[in-house]
Amino acid sequence: MSWLSIRINRVISTAIIVCAGLVVSGCGTINDFPTFDEARAETHIEMRKIVAHIPAEAFRGLVDILPNSSFACNKKTTQYTGYWEAYVADTFDISTWLDTLRSQLLSEGYQEEGYRPGGSVAFRSPGNNLLIAANKDHDDSGKAWIEIDGFSRCAQERIPTTPAKVPPTTLSPPPY
Repeated sequence: MSWLSIRINRVISTAIIVCAGLVVSGCGTINDFPTFDEARAETHIEMRKIVAHIPAEAFRGLVDILPNSSFACNKKTTQYTGYWEAYVADTFDISTWLDTLRSQLLSEGYQEEGYRPGGSVAFRSPGNNLLIAANKDHDDSGKAWIEIDGFSRCAQERIPTTPAKVPPTTLSPPPY
């Protein structure tokens, strides 16, 4: 083989490797993101774990306020944002429960993101690193409930659905 043919073979081999790398990485970028439905499902799993910590005798109901809420991560990806309201007995002490929930989740490997004693807790879930929060909320009459928020990782783009098009959904029986 001549010097020129060796050089040409090396250039062609390098070009093939570079092109293959670009094709694989370009296709892999889109496939690294879950579908929106997969991201929503994994966020719901983490949110249901919070609901499961509510004692059965205190639990009264659960409503998904924004069933298909999403926000753009960037031009091609979307983040599911869950917002549930868990209703409990009037005698249930939500503030104490939130403090207990904090201890329980820390022992289960969750990473604390924020804590306001008796008012709110926020965590990153182990494994998939989703942001999950529980807060005490109430209306003007003083009726209290637990607000549970979940934020998915970025997912493949979907057509946004406005909350007006999707009414709140009552989840019944309790999603344990």
